[in-house]
Amino acid sequence: MMREMMEIIENKIKVPDKVAYPRDRLITNIKHLAIRLLSEEPLHGRNDLELYHFVKTNYPDEYVLIDKVNQYIEETYHCSMTEEKIYLTLNVKRMNDLYAL
Repeated sequence: MMREMMEIIENKIKVPDKVAYPRDRLITNIKHLAIRLLSEEPLHGRNDLELYHFVKTNYPDEYVLIDKVNQYIEETYHCSMTEEKIYLTLNVKRMNDLYAL
């Protein structure tokens, strides 16, 4: 699951092999997401709709990329991200800012 999610993201954003951060942070976030999804444990958070709309509106390319990851999860594992979309989108935005071609 984690490998496939990383492939979807890294097919869009090429991070140099020698660079650990922010790839390590992304891997950690995906690892926690995978554990939560496989354990079927719901995420209980703030459900911050303002932040969600801000991220979706201001970082549309990154949001669409994370939505592709979510589609993969839904199709393959029949579950879906919740607030993780916000955090992963922000992480991918950071990667994109640092390493976009």
